[in-house]
Amino acid sequence: MEIERNTINKLCRVLRRKFVDILLWLPAFIFSCLTLVGIIPPKHIGFSCKDVLIQHPFEGDTITGAMLFGSLVFGPALLFFVTEAAYNHPITIRTHFQHCYKQWLTVLGNFLLGFVYVLFITELMKTLVGELRPHFLQTCKPDWSNINCSQGIITEYKCTNKGPYWLVQVDIHKSFPSGHTSLSFYTLVFVSLYAQVRIRHTSRSHLIKSWVQLLFLSWTLVCSLTRISDYCHFWWDVLAGSLVGIIGGFVIVRYFVHNNFDSVEKRRRRK
Repeated sequence: MEIERNTINKLCRVLRRKFVDILLWLPAFIFSCLTLVGIIPPKHIGFSCKDVLIQHPFEGDTITGAMLFGSLVFGPALLFFVTEAAYNHPITIRTHFQHCYKQWLTVLGNFLLGFVYVLFITELMKTLVGELRPHFLQTCKPDWSNINCSQGIITEYKCTNKGPYWLVQVDIHKSFPSGHTSLSFYTLVFVSLYAQVRIRHTSRSHLIKSWVQLLFLSWTLVCSLTRISDYCHFWWDVLAGSLVGIIGGFVIVRYFVHNNFDSVEKRRRRK
């Protein structure tokens, strides 16, 4: 009876803690979703007819949004599970599997929490700044018959492009900072620090830790630099996005999973 009571009390404490986490996480997630679909519109600023920086062509994204989110969520999730399974080998033993599953959920949950917060900060900055993308004129196709370029900065204009609403009316006003860059750099920092602490040097390979870090670094550079070559962002957008991601990664690891990583490292050294 006492054991059951302790178990129930422990479960209640966990549920209360998770409930608070969800309350903190949910507003950031909802805001990000509303800005992504355009329900919360970005700031609209004017443009100059002679501004060559916004006259670049647009032929699509090398790394689409689906590719970005899929790789940056499922890739780390798989890495976390394989690493925790190796730490708790063999996972065919029930207690080993339970510990593996618990650790995997803990690390993945912390990672996704930071992922949403970095997305929130990125979307908030995009919404407040409203910087025009390099392909603004081609994508918008403003009605030139109602525009007098001699006025200098044009603030009243109408886009005539019949493309998707989210692209023509929303996305072309969200150049700063680069979301691809901020999310990919956040993932790079988190995964690199996780690998540094959690992946063991095995007798089979002493380079697996470095290989994992190099793999995510390469993918981060691809996700970031193609934003410039695709004329979706300016170089300063990518630079700002990298700073947001790097700072976000270190903050999440420092304040949410630092103690967990430290305890794991101490146990590993004692072994």
